[in-house]
Amino acid sequence: MKREYSLKGRKLFREVYRKGARFQKKGIQVFILKKRESKNSEEGTGQHKDGESLKIGITADKKLGTAVTRNKTKRRIRSICTDNIHKMNTGFYIIKASRYYRFSNFEDEEQLIQSLLSQAGAIKK
Repeated sequence: MKREYSLKGRKLFREVYRKGARFQKKGIQVFILKKRESKNSEEGTGQHKDGESLKIGITADKKLGTAVTRNKTKRRIRSICTDNIHKMNTGFYIIKASRYYRFSNFEDEEQLIQSLLSQAGAIKK
């Protein structure tokens, strides 16, 4: 995933957590805040196809495991997001893995995250 699509800053994370819609399945949560002009958004970054911005933040709970486990989980989620970024609507997204999120099969992970994003209305049809 390109750096321009990365959600940065504590204020933006907090805003998405507070004001965004939450969807969850099997130890993974997706927070979505539809794009609007906010005082925290920066001009010219994260431009999507139609000029709107798309930002994705990925987090993993400390209870998920050691740093190696958390980083591996975030890398796998980032890879899934990179494959689907062209299908996603504009807005701010946070994908959070909790301690119950444990998969050994990448295809199962991909299917779960895609179904969650489509349920949330994040994927264009």
